[in-house]
Amino acid sequence: MEGREDGQGARRRDAGNDAERDQRPQNAPPPRAAVLHHETPWGPGAAGQGARPGLELRLHRARHGPPPTAAAVYQDRHDAGGRAGVRVAFDSHAHLQDPAFERDREKVIARAEEAGVSGMLLCGYDTHSNLETLAIAAGHPAVFAAVGFHPHEAKDVTAEMLETLAGQAARPDVVAVGEIGLDFYRDHSPQDAQLRVLKAQLEIAEAVAKPVSVHSRAAEDACLEPLSAYAAGRGWAPGTPPVGIMHCFGGTLEQARRYVDVGFLISIACPITYPSNEESRRMAAGLPLEAIVVETDSPYLPPQKLRGRRNEPANVWRAIEAVAAARGESVASVAAATTHNATRIFGVTLPTKVGIS
Repeated sequence: MEGREDGQGARRRDAGNDAERDQRPQNAPPPRAAVLHHETPWGPGAAGQGARPGLELRLHRARHGPPPTAAAVYQDRHDAGGRAGVRVAFDSHAHLQDPAFERDREKVIARAEEAGVSGMLLCGYDTHSNLETLAIAAGHPAVFAAVGFHPHEAKDVTAEMLETLAGQAARPDVVAVGEIGLDFYRDHSPQDAQLRVLKAQLEIAEAVAKPVSVHSRAAEDACLEPLSAYAAGRGWAPGTPPVGIMHCFGGTLEQARRYVDVGFLISIACPITYPSNEESRRMAAGLPLEAIVVETDSPYLPPQKLRGRRNEPANVWRAIEAVAAARGESVASVAAATTHNATRIFGVTLPTKVGIS
């Protein structure tokens, strides 16, 4: 694992260690699910034709239609048995295409849905994972696709690869561009190459009018200028929907506020549960709730009680509980707000089968 356990996670390059992960189901049984009805999933659709950044691309809304209001997402729904008070969560960043999930991916998704995780954003990071992301999301109404090149890949990203990415990003079943960004903590790609590829992907996101999911490890200050320019290009202004998410943000509260001020949400992950990670708890308490989403970064960065094991989307509730504790608010209110924030930025409506009653 490349991510600091007290801050931002990052994709691990050494796939040889995947066999060492504990892939057993979690010890605790998932909460009882309210059985409602799935929406009919859309198929993957035809891949968009290659388009270079800067050329005109058709704009698409997310596959599940316009975002609902908070009241619509969190109304006191009833299942077939008359049970009320359905509670849902949204994991705003996960990597279910990772080899760690090859043996039991369907069970992992089912566990998440049974635990009330009604939305999961699956982020690509290279050519192969982008294709896998599209395939997985096509078969699961609660899984949404984002495509992009991780900063570790920047030195190998060609113009042709960016052209392919532009076509993928234009597809109606892709709701965001990511995982993109800068990583100055490791030296997998030179910083100038990282910045070049980040700017190219921001141009793609601007052309298709879709939000970005940004990795900024040890580069929280360096990302601000290009992301501010992207937000301006998207026409962001206070009161309009955000244009990006700072994934598993590992900076300070003060740095986080700078991103909120230019149109970004701050994503808080399971390391908020680590005793040493006081800054994440300070961030959770100090930011407005409308600026926060939550994530797992699965299979990385499990919560404190599961450290050393594989993470999965069902554990996003641990992040929600920690945010609620830091703020002195209820788990239900934090789950409602962060899920609304995610559905708003991605422009999606959640399937109705999922929820905890």
